[in-house]
Amino acid sequence: MMARAPLVTVTMPAYNNARHIGQAIDSVLSQTVDDFELVIVDDGSSDGTAAVVRRFDDPRIVFLPRANRGAADATNTAIRAARGRYVALFAADDICRPNRLERELRHLDENGLRIVFSWADFIGDAGEPLSGEHFASGWFNHPSRTRAAMLAWFFFHGNYLCTVSCLAERQLLVDAGLFPVTSAQLPDFAMWLALVKQHELGLLPERLLEYRVHGDGSNVSTPANSRRAYFEMCQIYRDMFSGCPADLFRAAFAGRLARPDFAEGHEYALAQSFLYLQHDIPAVRALGLERLYRQLQDPACLEVAERSYGFGLSRLIELTNSFDATTAVEYLDMRQWATSVDQERRSLRTERESVIADSEAVRADREALHAEYEAVLAELGKTQAEYRKLEAYTRHVLAVKDEIQAELLRVVPAASPPAE
Repeated sequence: MMARAPLVTVTMPAYNNARHIGQAIDSVLSQTVDDFELVIVDDGSSDGTAAVVRRFDDPRIVFLPRANRGAADATNTAIRAARGRYVALFAADDICRPNRLERELRHLDENGLRIVFSWADFIGDAGEPLSGEHFASGWFNHPSRTRAAMLAWFFFHGNYLCTVSCLAERQLLVDAGLFPVTSAQLPDFAMWLALVKQHELGLLPERLLEYRVHGDGSNVSTPANSRRAYFEMCQIYRDMFSGCPADLFRAAFAGRLARPDFAEGHEYALAQSFLYLQHDIPAVRALGLERLYRQLQDPACLEVAERSYGFGLSRLIELTNSFDATTAVEYLDMRQWATSVDQERRSLRTERESVIADSEAVRADREALHAEYEAVLAELGKTQAEYRKLEAYTRHVLAVKDEIQAELLRVVPAASPPAE
C-alpha cells in the first residue's frame, strides 16, 4: 500500500554537485515543516554526487539517477514524480533556511495564492556571505508587483524572480506545460511569463534561502553563457504576448501605447508590434519589425494599421531602411567590444597567473626563511645551553679555587714579622 501523499514535494535536480549537495539536502531535511518528500534527480553526474545522496538514510528522499538531459528536463522529471500538492523548486548547491516551507505555505494560505517566491541572500563557494557586486547582485530581492507591473518588468528588463525559492501548486506547473526542455538558460523565465498571464505571482519579502554564487563562473546564469541566453531570449520574445489578455496588456503598457483603447484583433496585434519597437535591445526591436512585415501583408490588417495608427507600407519600408533590422551595426560593435573584453580577460588571466607565480615564489622564499629562522633558533638554543654549562663550570672552578686557598691558609701559617 502506497504511503499517504505528502503536502509538499521539494525538487532537486543535480549535476556534478558532490561538493555542496550534502548541505543542500541537510537544509531541506531540517525544515520546520516535515510533511514533504525530497525528489532528487541526478542528471548524469560524474563527480560522486550519487554517492553523497546515498549516504542519507531518510524515507522522505526519492532518488532518481539518470543520463544527462539538462536541468529543465531533470526538473520536469522531478515534478512528474512528485506526489505532493505543492512543489518547492530547489537546487543542489543552495541552502534553504529552516522556515522556508512554513513561511511560503502560510503566505499562500493567507493571500489565496497558488504560487509564491521569496527573497534570497547570496553566498560564495565556502558559504561565506556575499555583499559586493557580482553577476546576480541585482536579482531576486525586488518589491512585490501587480501582474501588470510584473509583465511590464519582464518585457523591458527580464526575469527577477528567484526560481529556487518558488513554491507552487503542482497542477499549476503541469497545466502550463512544465519547463521548456530545449532551454538551458531561461526555462524559468518562459514559465513565469506563461503563468503571469493567468495568475497572480506572489513575492514574500523574506530571505528564505541562500543562493550560491560560484567563484569559477559555473552558475548557469553566469555571463559566460550570455550568447545562449541571448538566443533563448529571442525565442521567448517571439511569442511573448501569445495568450495575454488584452486588459492585462493594456494595464501593463498603457503609458506606451498609441491607442490604449485598442480593439481586440488586428489593433491589439499591431499594438504589440509597436511596443517591440520601443525596446532597448536591438534584437527585440527587430522582432517587432518582423511582426509588422508579416502583419501588413494581410490587407485587412494593413487597412487597420492605416486607419487606427496612421502606419502604412511606405512607413514600414522607410523604417526597415532606417532601422538596422538585422542589428548588423550593433552586432559589429558588440563583436568589437567582446573582442576587447576577451583581450582584457586574457591580459587579466596572464597577470593573475604571474601574480600566482610570484606568490608561489614568495611563499617558497618565506618557507626557506622560516626554515633558516628555525635553524638559527635551534643553534641559538644550543649556544645558550653551552653557555649555561660554561657558566656552571666557571662557578665550580671558582668554588674549587676558594676551597684551595682556604686549605693553603690552614696548612701554611702566615709568616711572622722580622725581628728588630
